[in-house]
Amino acid sequence: MTLLEKLVAKLPSTGGWPKPIDSADLPLAGNELVTSWRWSKESNEFISVTYGDETVTKSQYEVAISGHKKPWNGQFPIPPGTEVEVHFDGDDSRVWTPFRVEYMCGEVVVLHDYRIDDVDAYRHKTLSFRPAITEEEKKRAALIETVDGLIDGFMKSSGSDYSKLGAVVVDYLSLLKELE
Repeated sequence: MTLLEKLVAKLPSTGGWPKPIDSADLPLAGNELVTSWRWSKESNEFISVTYGDETVTKSQYEVAISGHKKPWNGQFPIPPGTEVEVHFDGDDSRVWTPFRVEYMCGEVVVLHDYRIDDVDAYRHKTLSFRPAITEEEKKRAALIETVDGLIDGFMKSSGSDYSKLGAVVVDYLSLLKELE
């Protein structure tokens, strides 16, 4: 088993690739797996890990782990790297904002805000979370809402004659496909 395979197997259970705040308690440090973590002053992060003659960079680890991530099941704690949408309690706008969870421990969650490319810590009890919705899922939801409205309008105006409902839906879906 390579060092990369060992890291992919072990680091997710310890919170993922270590952050600067973890420097006093580096995952796997001091055991048979890791002999040194390399620090970058410029980027203020650990950029590689070495054991014997094997070295794994943070980017190599991130590429490898991306294929091993399980979708978030809605339970706490939220795994690092999970894409979520967040609603701030007390915000009446009903806006859900996309974030990436960087770290979660106890009541604290560290989120990466894509809008301003910033990372900040919050008390997770003041937030509502849901799995991030992909563009494809948003399109599907919009299509379902539109078809539901079409069927509802047809049923209200048809005078209980539903014999042409299938043709109306098929024609509508064909039109949507042409517009794509």
